[in-house]
Amino acid sequence: MKYDIFISYSQHDNATHGNWIHRFHDKLVADFRSRSGIKLIPFLDKENINAGDVLSGRLKNALNETRILIPVLSPTYLSSPWCRQEFLHFMDQAGELIVDDKCRIVPVQLMPYDHFEPEESAAREVERITGFLNDNSIFYADFYKDPLPIRPDENEFGEKIAQFSKDIFELHKTIREALEEANKPADTSEDAIFIGYTASGSKNLRDGLIRELQHQRKYGKINYRILPDEAPDAPEDLKTMPTDQLEDFLRRQLSASAFSVHLFDDLEGVKSADSREPVVHLQYRLAKETAAAKPGFRLFTAQSDTDECPASQEQFLRGVADDARQIPQLETLPAFEVKAIKDFLLEKIKLREEKPIPATSNETPRRVFFIHDHRDKGDPICTRIDDLIYEQQHDVYVPVFREDDPHVDPDFSFRDFWLVCNKAVVLLRSATTAWCNAIKVELIKTATEKQSPYAMAICVTDPEVAKRIREVRSHEFQVIDCTKQGYEQQLIQFLNAPRHA
Repeated sequence: MKYDIFISYSQHDNATHGNWIHRFHDKLVADFRSRSGIKLIPFLDKENINAGDVLSGRLKNALNETRILIPVLSPTYLSSPWCRQEFLHFMDQAGELIVDDKCRIVPVQLMPYDHFEPEESAAREVERITGFLNDNSIFYADFYKDPLPIRPDENEFGEKIAQFSKDIFELHKTIREALEEANKPADTSEDAIFIGYTASGSKNLRDGLIRELQHQRKYGKINYRILPDEAPDAPEDLKTMPTDQLEDFLRRQLSASAFSVHLFDDLEGVKSADSREPVVHLQYRLAKETAAAKPGFRLFTAQSDTDECPASQEQFLRGVADDARQIPQLETLPAFEVKAIKDFLLEKIKLREEKPIPATSNETPRRVFFIHDHRDKGDPICTRIDDLIYEQQHDVYVPVFREDDPHVDPDFSFRDFWLVCNKAVVLLRSATTAWCNAIKVELIKTATEKQSPYAMAICVTDPEVAKRIREVRSHEFQVIDCTKQGYEQQLIQFLNAPRHA
């Protein structure tokens, strides 16, 4: 980018306060150079602009080529049509405004503007600006919070500039690295799955599917990126992107993918900043274009069962049904449900690669029966045990039972799990209800009475629950105290030890 910072300000404010903005600019640039050894490249427009002028092409181009916007806020700033246009143009065209928890708009308050009452014609623009500032105030330096401007000849002015310069240096570094990453040539590998953006009705399904696929990748089952979410230039908010930029972004992600998945419900969803076409429709149209250009590209669609939907959506879904009959690369997913879609995609990946999903070299399957209840889900130790089992390349069988189901038969309900697993891990927690822990103990008893040679580890998270183990009849099992250091290594040793003869 051409400019590191763009200082947006009112000429009236600068003149009224003794060239305050120009002196702020000069001192900031000098301090930044002293601090970093790098010359900050600023844009500070010193030309007079008449109140009736619209934002010029020169200013638009400068904003388009700027990393950080520094608006010098005041009532005069908000009353100025071109100052508002500069702020909003940067907001709308800059793409991702929050980068690694840092905001690319860093305001300086010259005069308090909280009680500024705009004219009716400017109210909407002022509301957008103040709304953004209020929503993102956590990201801002404290330079602008003083009730009156600090005079440049005061010592405090230099101290404030130094802190502000430090903040700008950190932000400049973060943004430069992020933009350099985003501008790298697109990965031409097709080892990616495009999971299309959805309307709100199927957002939870989409999020769950992405988590499942990432989980499969984490433990070596697949090696596919998830696009567009994992693209370095993925937009923070689709609504702020102009259509041409959004189309270019989606085309690049689709072209880098082997498969695309599109989930439709009865909502049309968000639209880009300047289009009436929902993003859900746009990306599906681009996926069909990709399929026409790439014979190996595959599309998968699914729609929820809905009784009512807008007429425009009905027409769109009829078009999808027609496409399924005419486009050989398009298939309908088996169900509108995470596990069914995940399993379907894993099978397609296997067929594409013409080899099974990587497995361990052992002839005997490495399967572990991990017993915990619904209250344990999300517990750090429970999560870590689950991760360790996967990391040691074991498949995990997890029966999760609820406290509101008191009719669990440990022998009958979990017999199938015992028959296919080689080892068992049981989690006992003091935070778990007595009923759930009792069920686990019954499961342990059931296992110990069977003739099959199971190996079992009982993980405890509190000394109080250790006494429950005494209720279990004598058998070979290992107790692992998860409150002590080294419990992870004990579990790893248990998982990798030869099974009982």
